[in-house]
Amino acid sequence: MPRTSNELRRLASRISATAFVLVLLVVPLAAQIVEQPDPEPAVGTETAAGTGDPFAGETGDPTEDPSAEPAVDAAAEPDDEAAGAPAEESIPEESIPDAIPVDAPPPPALSLEEALARIVELEDELALLRAERDAMEEESLAILDEIARLTEAAEASESARQVAEAESALRAAEIVALEAEVEELETRIAGLESERGATGASVATTFDIDRSIFTETLKSGFSGARPLMGTWSLSSSTVAQTDPRQYFSRLSLALAQDRKPVLYAFSVKAGAEGWVGAGLHFFVSGVRSERGYGEGKSLLFWLTRDPKARGSSATWLQLYRSDDDVNMERVLDAKLEKGITEWRRVEILYDPVAEFVAVAVDGQVKAAYRTFFGLGSGVSVSLRTLGSGVSFKDFSAKTTK
Repeated sequence: MPRTSNELRRLASRISATAFVLVLLVVPLAAQIVEQPDPEPAVGTETAAGTGDPFAGETGDPTEDPSAEPAVDAAAEPDDEAAGAPAEESIPEESIPDAIPVDAPPPPALSLEEALARIVELEDELALLRAERDAMEEESLAILDEIARLTEAAEASESARQVAEAESALRAAEIVALEAEVEELETRIAGLESERGATGASVATTFDIDRSIFTETLKSGFSGARPLMGTWSLSSSTVAQTDPRQYFSRLSLALAQDRKPVLYAFSVKAGAEGWVGAGLHFFVSGVRSERGYGEGKSLLFWLTRDPKARGSSATWLQLYRSDDDVNMERVLDAKLEKGITEWRRVEILYDPVAEFVAVAVDGQVKAAYRTFFGLGSGVSVSLRTLGSGVSFKDFSAKTTK
């Protein structure tokens, strides 16, 4: 049933309250700069005798441009007939002191446990907001169907047409209100996703991968690799996808993954122009269609460059949750300092028991994320590409004893 205006107002109030609480939580994380205090207002001085310049003998306002003409109070101007035209004087540059910087206090640091707990709260908030948004969109579709029905009924009689037009106008107004609420929710979701990414990045700065404990090799190289989509050039240590028109290419490797943590490692590079992407589906299970957008139940690590969508040629590190062969959702988005036109060494650590994933690029952890997905096992991994010039080499997967 359509929502009443009271229900919409209550929903808006709940969203506003949630936004206010989250703002209070975000401020300690986002505060990086303390603004320069406003300068003290200049105190007027008496006009120096015989000059007509109200700044004569003063140092001037340190916030003003030394080259600008000083303002003169009309009330302080001398009588030209009595004193004659005053000689102009400029304020010496050395009399204007430099502004004194104010050191910004460091933002409060979050412990690993606090940051992970914050991520849990953000995930719950995002789930609620998405559910609310989806419900509103479904309600909008139902209203549109009702408008179509009323329009058809209006053809039966003139009186029915007038009633239908009035009801249609009412429903159209409800749609406008719902669209405004959906837009507000989309903005809130984008803000929470940004905060989630920033929180994950802060966790990454306090986390490192202990590579010494991964001593049991599960897979090395690309032997037994099976192309699912795309045109692949294969060798024992290097693979490349050569079809620039392929946006969903995948190369599957059979690999049993259980409840132990796994460290995946490989090198990757892509072409220098256009939209490209490269990544790895891991802990894959339940694949029914080998040509779908998703890859069964799995996690996808993804590096991408999309100048048209992003407005720049920067490379972004992303993490997706694949629910089935059709549906995937991005859960992490972080900008990298370096691109992928040159070989980059990627390491992905996933612990299914702790439900935690960390990603390192060229030996430095760039992202860490709590999954909450319950992916406890997998039967394969898949290399994935988009666009041209994507190559992989030196693949390995290791676990602990």
